[in-house]
Amino acid sequence: MKRFLKKLSVFCIPLLLLVAWYVYVVANMTGDLGNLGMIPFGNYEVGETPYFTDYYDAFSLEEAQDAEIVVIGDSFTKKNINSYVNYLGHALGKKICHLYIDDNKINPCVATNQLIDNDLLPNCKILVLESVERHAIWRLRDCFNGGNLVFVEKSDDAPKRFDISKYFSLNRLSSFVKLNLNIDNPVGKLKLDGDYFTNKYSDKLYFYTSLNDGGGDLWYKNYDESAFAKAKSNLLKLREKAVEKGIDFYFVMAADKFDMYYDNIVDSPYPQNPTSSYFSDMDTMWYLSGKQILTPALRDGVKDIYLVNDTHWSRIAAEIVGRHLARLIELQHCQER
Repeated sequence: MKRFLKKLSVFCIPLLLLVAWYVYVVANMTGDLGNLGMIPFGNYEVGETPYFTDYYDAFSLEEAQDAEIVVIGDSFTKKNINSYVNYLGHALGKKICHLYIDDNKINPCVATNQLIDNDLLPNCKILVLESVERHAIWRLRDCFNGGNLVFVEKSDDAPKRFDISKYFSLNRLSSFVKLNLNIDNPVGKLKLDGDYFTNKYSDKLYFYTSLNDGGGDLWYKNYDESAFAKAKSNLLKLREKAVEKGIDFYFVMAADKFDMYYDNIVDSPYPQNPTSSYFSDMDTMWYLSGKQILTPALRDGVKDIYLVNDTHWSRIAAEIVGRHLARLIELQHCQER
């Protein structure tokens, strides 16, 4: 009997550990950082879902032909009903066209230049281009290079079948152990000087540090002054080209999460991201620094400006950015009238 129990325990104990790991860790992994770093952030909801839908998605030039206001961007733009695009449309009282450029296959800045150069949006009066900091400098630096326009393929929004083997495996368990030993962990963690999130990790800053993606939020350590100068020069040229075509152009620089909370980090081992200082003299009537726009709310104690478990800003921040952009557009077009 004892021999049987010993054999049974050899089988059951690892199984029980695997089940416990799934219940307490895997089932509570939320957000892109939670999934990358296998961190059990748990259920985490911020703000209220908008009751309006004042944008529409276009997956081809044909679908955007009649649009007067077009927005192009990366994952900070592709937030659907929770995006700043939706809040922008609501504030303006107009439907905004979100043109889904596939930013995995073509630089959005290159795509925007091609759209302007070739008059591919004949009815566009207002064009908004967004990029997160960690990609913005190289995207702008290379924005006059060639490339074919590629659009995201429209999905059928059908629910994907849950694949338990993706999570419930010894390989995933070994990855969890590896990440907790901080071996090749793409998620950094630093202490903050207060509570900035409505989550059990309220005073912790989790941010993206993947070495396989240029360093994640620490990308700027690999760039020199010439790269920033070229990016800035190209951005000014891109706007000039748009204005010559009669298009009112706006650029939204979404802050990296690490940069957004840098001043609130306790003893940061990393230097400050210099992007804000390099672009500090830009005309804020068309250049929108996400960090500059959101910092007042952060200083006023607004929590969850960004998501604790994610690299992106929350719908709270999206509303602030969307309404700020709407005020700039209204001011510009009131002056024109």
